[in-house]
Amino acid sequence: MAIIAGGAHAVQPRRTSTMAAWSIQCAQNGGATVQGTAEIVDKENVYQSRGQHKVDMYVKNILDLMVQRPEEIVHGTHYDGVISRNSRGNPIMNQHNRQIKITPQGAFVLFGCLVNDANRVRLLNDVFVGMQKAAEVCARMKTRFDEYTEQLQSHRQGRKDGYSRLRGVYCDSMGVDPRAADCSMLSVNKRMLKTCFFGEPPTKAMRDAGLLGKTEKAGNVSQQFSPFGHAIENARFYMQAAAIQVRAAEFDAAPDAQSKKRVMKSVEDVCYDTFESNGWGRIPGASYVENTRAYFNKAPISKRQRI
Repeated sequence: MAIIAGGAHAVQPRRTSTMAAWSIQCAQNGGATVQGTAEIVDKENVYQSRGQHKVDMYVKNILDLMVQRPEEIVHGTHYDGVISRNSRGNPIMNQHNRQIKITPQGAFVLFGCLVNDANRVRLLNDVFVGMQKAAEVCARMKTRFDEYTEQLQSHRQGRKDGYSRLRGVYCDSMGVDPRAADCSMLSVNKRMLKTCFFGEPPTKAMRDAGLLGKTEKAGNVSQQFSPFGHAIENARFYMQAAAIQVRAAEFDAAPDAQSKKRVMKSVEDVCYDTFESNGWGRIPGASYVENTRAYFNKAPISKRQRI
């Protein structure tokens, strides 16, 4: 851990700083109280000076700062609550004032105002080290996010290429234009997707996996796929295209459009049965929920609510 030079007041921080631990706890709890802040200030000053505990003195000092320096200790920013005062305008040392809520930012500012110089150096040191660690974590997260985004875009483009390949083969075999092929293939793709989710449609699978609320619908599923989901879809498109090409002679021999539709329906049925019987698109050893979540670039509702 780095040391900030502070002249005669520079000190070596303890291995586990009480201030750092308390700051984390304060942030997690959404703040502290006047009493709690006074106790931690007292604890740090006693540790440094080996003096006596003076919690009540620090409670009074905190309340005085809040009353006398409103431009620095701002209501709503550094603390919440109304300070009880006596007839002379001074804060009262009662239970109400001791339990006034102090925000994490307010606790930091008050702590810096009340601790002795040596502890203030340690406080600044802890903050600097914390900022360094946060910056390092942020840099690693950004690198991983950039890699994931690049991977997602690559697989999304791969899926588009696979779909274009399938549509081209479909158009050549059925003798239709791409727009008509898109309409016909929409219901087929919905059916084929069920093989990836243990026979369930995407909306039900996503609800069961906690990715959607009870009344939400999946919408455009392909736009929500993870890299894994795009890769599986891409492979399926190419296999369906290959299955259609295997039956090319039957399509050529079909006398009319209805006959070609029957051949295409036969190909689709064979593909569906093959995918379903072989567990196509299902991760070996994964549960129904785990398998579904792997397909989507979406966090479960429970995690999103916590965030």
